[in-house]
Amino acid sequence: MPVFTVIAETTMSATAQQVNFTSIPSSYDHLYLTCSTREGGSSYSAEMEFRFNGSGSGPYSNTYLNTYNSSGHPISSRDTSVGDVIGLTTAGGVLADTFSSIIMWIPHYANTSNGKQVFIQSLGPNDDTTTGRWFLRLTAGLWNNTAAINAIRMQGAGGPELVVGTSLVLYGITNDA
Repeated sequence: MPVFTVIAETTMSATAQQVNFTSIPSSYDHLYLTCSTREGGSSYSAEMEFRFNGSGSGPYSNTYLNTYNSSGHPISSRDTSVGDVIGLTTAGGVLADTFSSIIMWIPHYANTSNGKQVFIQSLGPNDDTTTGRWFLRLTAGLWNNTAAINAIRMQGAGGPELVVGTSLVLYGITNDA
């Protein structure tokens, strides 16, 4: 049975451009990050960027599926080759105090033989006076680097700040035999 151990947690008491977890030990089998996020931009959703070990040049790649209902948009997918792994968050265009949920799983994060797979689930609730403002994004990402992940940085894409109340909990998962 897997054992989840809290490595680090934070709840923002002031707005900030980014959140960093550093000195992540390599003693676990996997990493699991849960987030309650909201960005200060004016849209109702915004991309959330994740970078590892301070590396903004990648190589990172993403494939994601979006489903949302603002004028009946269908499921879409997109492949990207960018400087980070991308999730999605609610932003300042939805009702105050509406936060999204982001869950990220990084299996075998300390492996030094291969790149690191990343799976992200992003969910924005329909908590708005405008119907159909909800989203779900499933991201499959890759950080094609053999270094063990020892730091994670999360920030809003394009510069808007993360708002007060944004919270993150980073877990190390050990496979208990």
